[in-house]
Amino acid sequence: GQPVNPNGQPVLPQVGMLPLVSSFVTAIANAQVDPTGAFDIPRVIPGRYVLYALARGSVGNLTGRALVDVNAEDVNGVIVNLAPSIELTGRVVIERQSPGAVPDPSLPALSVVLRTDPILPGVPTGSSSLSADGTFRYPSAPNAPPLQAGNYRVLVNPITAPGQAPGAT
Repeated sequence: GQPVNPNGQPVLPQVGMLPLVSSFVTAIANAQVDPTGAFDIPRVIPGRYVLYALARGSVGNLTGRALVDVNAEDVNGVIVNLAPSIELTGRVVIERQSPGAVPDPSLPALSVVLRTDPILPGVPTGSSSLSADGTFRYPSAPNAPPLQAGNYRVLVNPITAPGQAPGAT
């Protein structure tokens, strides 16, 4: 079948593979999907991978992923369901601040990192910087990788603010 967006319009996603167990996140291969939905990623060494797909379009981004086990033989028939990407917004509050206090000056030095929950090494997520009031938005830029619906941990990194007594401002 032909890959289409939720409105039935044809899309041609880009696909790639990431090792599931890795100390670094880097794609091992990318491929373009043809109009029939087929793609080929040759010469993949055996292991467990996350196969991801991304289609950017005028009606929004579509993303999907699937776990793939590669052995000595070709892997066929893998289906990656594409769904509209989502936006995540929030606010980081440092607990030592009293309500209504001036925002902590260290907030802009922090960043929010998104990881899948449970954490799947090799699955691309992303990060976003904080604005002066502690709010964040992901994706934070039009060219940032889209976020697929799912469960995520929101981590604040690094925590550079010096420790203070509770209630101190």
